[in-house]
Amino acid sequence: MTGDGISYMLVWIMRADRLISILLTLQAEGRVTSGGMAGRLGVSTRTIHRDMEALSHSGIPVFAERGYGGGWQLDSGYRTNLTGMKVRELEALLLAPSGKLLKDLGRAGDFETAFLKLQASVPRAFRAEAKKVSERILVDGAPWHESSETHSHLPIIHEAVWASMSLVIDYPREGRLVERTIDPIGLIAKGSIWYLIARTKDGMRSFRISRIGNARVTGRPFVRPEFDLADFWEKSKANLKANLPQYPAVIDISQESLDRLHKMRYVNIRSVKTVKDSLQAKVMFETLDSACSILLSLADVVRVIQPVPLRKKLHGVAKKQMEANG
Repeated sequence: MTGDGISYMLVWIMRADRLISILLTLQAEGRVTSGGMAGRLGVSTRTIHRDMEALSHSGIPVFAERGYGGGWQLDSGYRTNLTGMKVRELEALLLAPSGKLLKDLGRAGDFETAFLKLQASVPRAFRAEAKKVSERILVDGAPWHESSETHSHLPIIHEAVWASMSLVIDYPREGRLVERTIDPIGLIAKGSIWYLIARTKDGMRSFRISRIGNARVTGRPFVRPEFDLADFWEKSKANLKANLPQYPAVIDISQESLDRLHKMRYVNIRSVKTVKDSLQAKVMFETLDSACSILLSLADVVRVIQPVPLRKKLHGVAKKQMEANG
């Protein structure tokens, strides 16, 4: 095959794949605007219009509704059977809890395609079950830190969450295990650490599952309240962050090191301004020791203005390192 022939074949394959994606999207979501479809597929709205014409000419009942709330949609009685899963798409689904991992491995596109196929193939009667999953389990892929915790009671707790059955657990309080009866609402995976969100007599609480000494299902069902698991978790994290120890400092820093500092954990950059052709930043660390450790990794391009104890500690550590390297 000639070079022109290969180029034509590649364009044809890309368009066929795009047309399939359009079909699956319309089947799963019902109605999508030209702009929305173009944004998903990374093409222009003009290309989407041409693709819709091609689908229509091939006998697929696709049409557009004009005006507010309008968009492209399929005839209500039409369904595709293009829902066969590819091996790479299945891999992407198994990796789905970590968006970063999918992106790093080049599987983000496979996941999107596979998810559309799942949505398109799931009967309407089962979609309530899918909603149930999202209400009860949240995966937060960014870990607090590396952990090798064990979760021996997780299967029992998961069963109780799923069935909306009360639990009796032993949980540490003031150095000893205390028995508590709770209504398990949902599970959260923070990296490799699992948390149980439960209703107690004192309101909603989170329990670190690795710290639960024992767990048993009571067999008593409870009425699950209307509850936004993701919203509760975001507020809990914000509250935790607000109550962490804080150690303020003012530093002179280069733009490159400021960018590095932005990416570091346990660092909150409050403000940055230009002073005499250099950047001056107000930064909140957790402790004096953590501030010292972090700034030492940037020592060649950072100068501490305040506080004095941090400046003295950095000077002392740097002096000891120089003497050790002698």
